[in-house]
Amino acid sequence: SYYNLFGLKSTGLRFFTVYGPWGRPDMAYFIFTKNIIENRAIELFNAGNMVRDFTYVDDIILGLKAAIVKNYDCEVFNLGNNQPEKITKIINVIESIINKKAIVNLRSMQLGDVNQTFASIEKAQKMLDFKPVTNIEDGMNRFIKWYNNYRSM
Repeated sequence: SYYNLFGLKSTGLRFFTVYGPWGRPDMAYFIFTKNIIENRAIELFNAGNMVRDFTYVDDIILGLKAAIVKNYDCEVFNLGNNQPEKITKIINVIESIINKKAIVNLRSMQLGDVNQTFASIEKAQKMLDFKPVTNIEDGMNRFIKWYNNYRSM
């Protein structure tokens, strides 16, 4: 509306399950890591049969930078990894990096949750040359390295 009324340029960016250093402590990957390290159980909803598009923060920053540089008049872009992962895989990756098995409490699906979310990034690929490059193993390895340093502060 503001673009059409006043010529104010605007770009909307939709981020999909951003993870990495200094991430939100209420996100599953953060909680899973903390609880596995502290020998506390993790709550696994829907038996882990949910899929999310985990996007490493550095990849998000590249998309953000491209959106600023391109400076389109009025656009909305999805920024995601375009590689949805099962929640159980995330737990397996964390266990492998930490070299410790998770204690898991299976729970039923939470009200309002969905089985699958992931970004359609074709528009961002075409118009921003957006290409996420960080796979879940490398990204979680970087996060856990940061997390261990953060905990020891």
